[in-house]
Amino acid sequence: MNKRGQLALLMMVPVALVLCITSLVVFSSFGRDFKDLSLVNSKLVSGADFGRVYVFAETQEMTGKAIASGGDLKTGFQALAAEKSKSGVEEAGNFFRKVDGGDFSLDAVGAGVYRFKMTNVITQAKAGNSEIQRNFNMCLLFDGSGNYLSRGANLGAYSSLC
Repeated sequence: MNKRGQLALLMMVPVALVLCITSLVVFSSFGRDFKDLSLVNSKLVSGADFGRVYVFAETQEMTGKAIASGGDLKTGFQALAAEKSKSGVEEAGNFFRKVDGGDFSLDAVGAGVYRFKMTNVITQAKAGNSEIQRNFNMCLLFDGSGNYLSRGANLGAYSSLC
């Protein structure tokens, strides 16, 4: 008689029993607090979105004021940004540091058309032990009055500038 196969068959029963008991213990001890995890993730995503929207809105406002005030555009923009950076919006990431360091361009690109350009802008949001960062480039066009020219506007020859 061949008895080698019977040892493996006998060991299968206790191993299967141990695996079943282990899986039952894991299932019963699993925390069902998906709401907390979902809330943290939702805060992260909304914080990152807020940072991007905030940076674009502040850029539009400050660029419009710098154009309307006349003078040196870059210096005027930096002065406005220095006031805004005191608000301490954490989600703005490295935007105000880049402006303070002059790592952007704001210049006239045509008759009454101005371009704001900044690369590698990082916005960030933190919730609990998690952090999310968004990296993007900015290129915005403005008219002579400081109004933002959206991508949907008829920009004509200036549409290729960004």
